[in-house]
Amino acid sequence: MDIYYGEDDKRLNVMIKNQKGIDTSIGETNEELDQDVNGTYSEAEDGHLLTITWLSKNENALYKVTGFTPSGEESPFTKEDMVEIANSIIAQRK
Repeated sequence: MDIYYGEDDKRLNVMIKNQKGIDTSIGETNEELDQDVNGTYSEAEDGHLLTITWLSKNENALYKVTGFTPSGEESPFTKEDMVEIANSIIAQRK
């Protein structure tokens, strides 16, 4: 599932990929999320591309949330916003 949201200068993409039966890794985790879920957070393009990725607790689903900002504009998202969005999705999937 791939969902795109855009409003004014906010552009957000949420991807959920079925990983059932696939041995997968998200690499070295660097962000503790709610419910003992670990994820990875990264910034690229001078802060214009923010990404947080995690696996579901049973490792059957890969979640990836990306915030986009066009070059030359200040990002409407912060790392804290991305973590809050991830935690909101985790809470809904409980």
